[in-house]
Amino acid sequence: MTASVGATIPSPSRIAVDFEERIDFGRLRDYRLARSRQALERAELGSLLTFDVNNIRYLTATMIGEWARDKMARYALLARGAEPFVWDFGSAARHHQLHSPWLRPENSRVGMLGLRGSVAPEAGLFHRAAREIKGLLEDAGVADLPVGVDIAEPPMVFALQELGLDVRDGQQVMLDAREIKSPDEIALLPTAAAIVDGTHQTIVDALKPGIRENEVEVPDGEILDTLGSARVLRAGSDCTILALAAMVPRALSAAELAAVGIEATVVDVRSLVPLDTSTLLASAAATGRLFTVEENPRLCGWGAEVVSIAVEEIWSELSAPPVRITTPHVPLPAADALEDHAIPSTVRIVETIGKSLCA
Repeated sequence: MTASVGATIPSPSRIAVDFEERIDFGRLRDYRLARSRQALERAELGSLLTFDVNNIRYLTATMIGEWARDKMARYALLARGAEPFVWDFGSAARHHQLHSPWLRPENSRVGMLGLRGSVAPEAGLFHRAAREIKGLLEDAGVADLPVGVDIAEPPMVFALQELGLDVRDGQQVMLDAREIKSPDEIALLPTAAAIVDGTHQTIVDALKPGIRENEVEVPDGEILDTLGSARVLRAGSDCTILALAAMVPRALSAAELAAVGIEATVVDVRSLVPLDTSTLLASAAATGRLFTVEENPRLCGWGAEVVSIAVEEIWSELSAPPVRITTPHVPLPAADALEDHAIPSTVRIVETIGKSLCA
């Protein structure tokens, strides 16, 4: 599946429409998974275990941000005849369950490993992960076949080998799978190149003798911000609710519950770096009331940064001071019931917004 010789490569821009076929992301995901299965069969492996975020994205179509690129804490598994599994940080795993319907909900799991030495092998995370992986391979009937691994921390490899698994090189297998691009991937290249070229042009325009790197990063980030990363999930006129990751569905539920007397706009922030300030501030200015919903404590939370920006930039357009709805400044409980009580619930969001708007 490649573009025919001499064919014009489309440039679909950043906008999707219903009256033209531009990028079909469902088709792209199916193509990548099929290519991975074919490469797995050719390599005579029973499964592929990936820690490279690029390969994880290729297998599962999940991504949580550039900061995780070199941590080797996320991982994914594809066994012959089985659907892919992905392990991620708790809120990210929940996010995949909610927003990645191409993955079975039970296949998006919570997991963490050594963070490149930050957690010692003695903590048992590697051995626990290895036992879970072997169990899944046994369920798929391929535990006696070699496991292809792309990159991994040595303790992870040792833990797999201690359980009797035959670990082989899976890095080249994934490279082979990704070698031939689909028409959708090819069509995305001009758009990606245009974004990069636009950013580079901004840098070139800013360069002059004596300029420092941090001064160049400002216009660099601004042009990326203008491309938009935040997503307006629900429109309303009374207030704006900003939420991130696992708090997004709770904010949406709260907006629906409060809809009898309050019409709330809900915005999924999605990215903190870069932060799409233009979308966030435009929504807050339009409604005049701003609320942030965070599962982290108030101190040094992302909501504090957003509120400070709003106060600096659009204070005159706000009808009242912004309100942050956060987790209490206490250690987060390990028990599920206590954790649910600590982080902002749908009921608490509704009550806080209602009291604020009625005050």
